[in-house]
Amino acid sequence: MNKTKVTITYGDNCQKELNGDTVICFTVSGANEFLKDDTQPVNSCTAFVGKAISDPIYHLVIGTLINEMVANTNTQKAQVAIKLHNIADILEKESREIRSGLTNREIKECLDQVMENLFKATFGR
Repeated sequence: MNKTKVTITYGDNCQKELNGDTVICFTVSGANEFLKDDTQPVNSCTAFVGKAISDPIYHLVIGTLINEMVANTNTQKAQVAIKLHNIADILEKESREIRSGLTNREIKECLDQVMENLFKATFGR
């Protein structure tokens, strides 16, 4: 099976190579300006390269990715806990906003599809 390979170049031609079934990269611009009270918003971008992540495990993969990213950039456990809690608050708020625009029928159809995908992933091997 072919693996996905992404090479990131930074600084004075320093490179970091990522290999796997799927590579997910993030960029962030404007964070320092935002912290200096500049009116510029923080801009972010993502790139997804490789095999799609299956619906039944998507939340596990992304949740683990975020957890590892936060844990690897903070040395104090309290900081990690607070940042993960703040991230969860942001995601919950976004989820509520999206759900508020859905009909009961749309929600039921989505849940049915999720259960079908989970069933196939669990028992369809």
